[in-house]
Amino acid sequence: MIVKSIEATTSPLSPDRTCVRADVVCDEKTISPEVYWIDVPRSHAAYLSDSGNAWLSLLLPLAVQLGEPLAISKPVDRELFINVHELMRIWNCWYPQLKPVPIEAEIEERSSGPVGAATAALFSGGVDAWFTLLTHNGEGGQQGRFRIDELLCVWGLDVPLDRADEFRALRDKLLRAVSGLGAGFVEVATNVFQTTWERRYNCWHRAHNCVLASIGHALSGRYSRVLIPSTHRYDDAIPWGSHPLTDPLLSSSRTKIIHDGAGFSRVEKTEALIKSEAAMNSLQVCWATGRYENCETCVKCYRTMTTLSLLGALDRCPRFKTRRIDKGKVAKIFTRDESDRAFMREVRGLAIRKGHSDIARAIDRSTGRSRRLEFSLRMAKTLLRFTTPRWRRRLDWRIERFLLRNSLL
Repeated sequence: MIVKSIEATTSPLSPDRTCVRADVVCDEKTISPEVYWIDVPRSHAAYLSDSGNAWLSLLLPLAVQLGEPLAISKPVDRELFINVHELMRIWNCWYPQLKPVPIEAEIEERSSGPVGAATAALFSGGVDAWFTLLTHNGEGGQQGRFRIDELLCVWGLDVPLDRADEFRALRDKLLRAVSGLGAGFVEVATNVFQTTWERRYNCWHRAHNCVLASIGHALSGRYSRVLIPSTHRYDDAIPWGSHPLTDPLLSSSRTKIIHDGAGFSRVEKTEALIKSEAAMNSLQVCWATGRYENCETCVKCYRTMTTLSLLGALDRCPRFKTRRIDKGKVAKIFTRDESDRAFMREVRGLAIRKGHSDIARAIDRSTGRSRRLEFSLRMAKTLLRFTTPRWRRRLDWRIERFLLRNSLL
């Protein structure tokens, strides 16, 4: 894989914005050459870096997935270069089929260009993002905390680039919600979800920290540290796309990537943010539809609603219209992976503590049902190996849709 023609140029979204872009050519002949870009407001154009750091971070997961050497035409920071080799070893331990690949780039001992001093945090409006913001910029700041100067809200990930109205609705709501918390709001965009990186190889769950870190490196002239809100707690730190082991390994000598908030579970974070009217009025946890709404029928929505209900706060969250949890729906939640199972264990523990054994039993039914469905899905995929590739493609998603037809996904 070759990354070349790295440059800052006019944004493809609007003439009053700027982007840094790169041409990417893979050795795999079935992948056409692509352009990747990271877009920022014109006010941040002077902070953009045309080094290779953002592209090393962004494209490493795809290179590893393809098993191709990653050659970058611009220099990369020595610290980041060393770090990502350790990152690849961690991936190999978690996913043995992913082998480390060579990285070919000029090594830069000391980065050139402006040196940033600000602190940024990625911000989507979800529980983890709100917890990070309230922890650092809320009332009664704690010793040893950073003050967040700017929040980075990224268009093109949760809300697709072709839904500009939905992203504007999200942006405007969040901008009003955070106005009293002392952090600027920066709208960033990227086309990574329109490329092979996600459309063909689905790198997000394994390495979405690489996308988030690349935005920090692209704006290294502005930020000395970038906070990625944690997903799981330290004692439940399963292999995931953002992790306390891997996030810091995406740091360079000038921009540190910090995994923030892993001392707290999702339930503990939710309990903390129900004290904030701003967070409750703007909470956005669902991206199943790609729109600015909580669908209330997916796993993430129903899990959050159940948590809020157990905490006695569901009726205080106008972003959800449901006011009563259906235990039958809880029992139909399909936990697809260890991440889902970890979250459901947290909610079950909360239900037990709050004296709601009925919710705990519903979660137990969900766990048992999910195991049976997982077994059926594995058996179906095993049998599909004996068919032709054409029939495999035609039947795979149909079988999964049939088996999971009555589940909350």
